[in-house]
Amino acid sequence: MQLKPILLAILALTAGHITYADQSFDYSANLKDGFSLSGYGSSIALEGRIQYDFVNFEGFSAASQTKAFDNSNDSFVRRGNLGLSGVVHEVLPYEARVAYDRKTHDFSFDRAWVGFTGLENIGVYAGRFKYNWGLEGATSSSWTTSNERPIMYDLTTGRDDLDYGYQITSSGLNHSLAVALAKPYFDRDEENPNKNFGYYAKFTFAPIIKPNEVLHLGLNYHDANPDNNDTKIATRLETRSDQDDKLRFAEVNNTYQDREAVAELAYQKNNLRLQGEYFYREVKGKDIGKKKTELQNVRLQGGYIQASYLWNASRKYNVAEGKWGKPTQFNTFEPFLRYEYSQIEPNEAASKKEMNNNVDGIRAINREDKYKINSYVAGINYFMNENIRFTLSYIYSELGNVDTSRNINGIKVKDNNQTVVGRIQFVF
Repeated sequence: MQLKPILLAILALTAGHITYADQSFDYSANLKDGFSLSGYGSSIALEGRIQYDFVNFEGFSAASQTKAFDNSNDSFVRRGNLGLSGVVHEVLPYEARVAYDRKTHDFSFDRAWVGFTGLENIGVYAGRFKYNWGLEGATSSSWTTSNERPIMYDLTTGRDDLDYGYQITSSGLNHSLAVALAKPYFDRDEENPNKNFGYYAKFTFAPIIKPNEVLHLGLNYHDANPDNNDTKIATRLETRSDQDDKLRFAEVNNTYQDREAVAELAYQKNNLRLQGEYFYREVKGKDIGKKKTELQNVRLQGGYIQASYLWNASRKYNVAEGKWGKPTQFNTFEPFLRYEYSQIEPNEAASKKEMNNNVDGIRAINREDKYKINSYVAGINYFMNENIRFTLSYIYSELGNVDTSRNINGIKVKDNNQTVVGRIQFVF
């Protein structure tokens, strides 16, 4: 397995516990924090993460399995990365990180940026960074509530990987602001991608910030500034597999408008945390044929509500970035519940005839009607310590406007999806 060399290096590095410090120089290498070196206003730290998933699924996500829609199992490295981060002369932060691609079994840089924070409460950044789109989207995948983020993050593009861009941030005692200009990342063999800079903006406000209570409000806006590119609307229904089945709703050609917004609302009181998000997106384009040109458009909206309870602890709130992170204490459990609703409304010219990306036979009852997804997520986290986390999630999704009178290889098409995901995570 190609991850072995890097894992051995991580284990070798973190097997010991070494610290050294004087008045101006600090060095540390241990299992908890990894490797760090700091002195004279500068620092460097080695950080890493690996997530391994065990997945059992049936229904739509199993449509392309040997026996369509039947109970199936997979296991794989969901995420693996290793990076260096730090600061130079107290005002020049930086990060460089390589990430494992489970499809190609290769590594590539997904973070490579530098910044300047010498101005009071203002930061300027350039390079390949991750934009903090949404509330659950802003939280690192090491500390998201469930294994996967809500379906709305498949149906919006504000959190998609970036090729490179520029960002300015500002924060105060109870608010944060971020604006960015960035190009989306695309595979070099991708046909007709968007090569333009998109526009991003986010504002968060916390009218209540106390040690045991936080009220959070947020608003996000993203204009993809399309380049007559192709725009695909699809979701995995929070289910990853080796076959990687996707539910495809629409594809817009020659896109000339793609705008979206997200509203955030959350409240944390002691151990209990409640949060919800609402999104709206509209995409417009045109299918240029030899004989005629058809206008294409898709409207999407929806969101989720979520509740979680962290025994004997609470989640840390980051005012400067308007997001929640890791627990305040460890060796603790966190059960959670989430309800999600998504509505996708393409016109017939934009809707996909075949809804599965791997196998034919799954189609809409009416391609001019709305598609609706209702999803229910229940699970529990166990945060053993700062390095090790276990998560078990159950996801059930119902799909509206799917023609269940059809069949694939003699098996009736399903309009629902069930998944159980177990994850082991190690971070340092």
